[in-house]
Amino acid sequence: MGDCRLNSNVRILCADEITIGDGVSIAWNVQLLHSNRHELWVNGEKRKRSSPIVVGDNVWIGHDTTITKGVEIGDGAIVASNSVVLNDVPENTIVGGCPAEILEGSGIAWSR
Repeated sequence: MGDCRLNSNVRILCADEITIGDGVSIAWNVQLLHSNRHELWVNGEKRKRSSPIVVGDNVWIGHDTTITKGVEIGDGAIVASNSVVLNDVPENTIVGGCPAEILEGSGIAWSR
């Protein structure tokens, strides 16, 4: 975990690996869920129980957001409040929604 700001009620559930970069701001009621915590089979094929989460540098994650296993959030990205992030987030973009999708393309910048 780098030099970052975590607000109240941030929940980090980590079985193996979660990386949080420098300059990250995480709002209240955010969850980083690295693992399903249970076995899952789809069409008879066992799925991975956990996968790393990587939050790059200077990322802003809005309140009441969930980041799921295997997600990488690129440097300078913004995740809107009340989002569920199931897929990677490119650097310097804004994503939001359930599931989160790109709202604004590259070139985004923010400061605290």
